Amino acid sequence: MKKGFTLVEVLVGGLILVIAMALIAVLYGKASKIRTIVTGESDIQAVANQMMDTIISGGGNPLKGLRCATRIYAASPEYIIFGNIAGPEVKFEIDSTNKTVKKKIPRDGSTSNSNLDFNDKVDIDCTKSRFFCYNANDTTETDTGLIAKIMICLAARSSLSAISRTIILYNSVTIRNIYHID
Repeated sequence: MKKGFTLVEVLVGGLILVIAMALIAVLYGKASKIRTIVTGESDIQAVANQMMDTIISGGGNPLKGLRCATRIYAASPEYIIFGNIAGPEVKFEIDSTNKTVKKKIPRDGSTSNSNLDFNDKVDIDCTKSRFFCYNANDTTETDTGLIAKIMICLAARSSLSAISRTIILYNSVTIRNIYHID
């Protein structure tokens, strides 16, 4: 009686190992793709949240945020210019040329024009991103003196072509003017 494996048994065992390794490689490739997409979408979400926070809360300077606005000077779906009693006018603009949101301080004597996407990680979808203005009765308003609430819609997607999903954020801010005081 011989001890050991026959050639057929060794070949079958090797074939099983090759098939197992191929399956592991395929699963690892799919998991790596999913990880890239999830990480990319997380980055998009973080940058879009940072943009929204800068628009609403001033990004570290509360007087330059929409939440502290007491007066709207100009508003359109693409931009909004506002100010408050203690601070300069601030303009947030959805820049369709560069696919980003820019912050400007128009009357401070400088040409400050800062991009809110510091690392150029996301592109803003300018067809979906908008500023919507409403009066005290929650109907659309074009008269800047009657604007009581502003809804912000930011639609962002990765500047990399691997991630095609668009992340959409909505937020609204009540303006502290003569029509509504918190």
